[in-house]
Amino acid sequence: MIYDKIFNPNSPNDYFVGYKDYLKNILDKTDWAAVSKVAHMIIDAHKQNKTVYIIGNGGSFSTAAHFVCDLSKGTKLAGKKAIKSQALDSTAIYTAYVNDVAFEDVYVEQLSNVEPGDMLICISCSGNSPNIVKALNVVNKKGVQTVAFSGFDGGAIATDAAVNITVPSVKGEYGPVEDVHTVFMHMITTYIKKVFESEA
Repeated sequence: MIYDKIFNPNSPNDYFVGYKDYLKNILDKTDWAAVSKVAHMIIDAHKQNKTVYIIGNGGSFSTAAHFVCDLSKGTKLAGKKAIKSQALDSTAIYTAYVNDVAFEDVYVEQLSNVEPGDMLICISCSGNSPNIVKALNVVNKKGVQTVAFSGFDGGAIATDAAVNITVPSVKGEYGPVEDVHTVFMHMITTYIKKVFESEA
């Protein structure tokens, strides 16, 4: 595995400390202004009663669902409207489109009702997943605000999205990229809740 080339495998402790140090190095290179911008894009979309859609494949599919959980429930204050957010994570719908239409159209079809001002957050380690790249390009033409959480060299979505945050990791290191995407998700959602509390 690539991890063996980067983290010291001589002992469990060395490996875990090496992994931790590697994640810290990645986080130190993060564009925090872009992370802040994404948080405020979500807040603005909420104030305009728009919907935040989040998509991904594999581990990023799970991150998308987790992100929506924390956005819709984790930021909600008593007596206030929740952020309208949706992860396109229905396995029934996903596999139906894969089987009956095409893998590349899985998300395009589900985003057919997007409106100007809605948001689409695309999560992809490689940044080159065909179904995500196609969805991003289609919604860009509909006035949707687009965000990419990518990894490695950023891939296609890094240049196609209005705002991109690339996790600078060696190509093929999916674990660290997914770890850091989850950190961004938790930072953004907890920050949004603090903002909502300050405005209540």
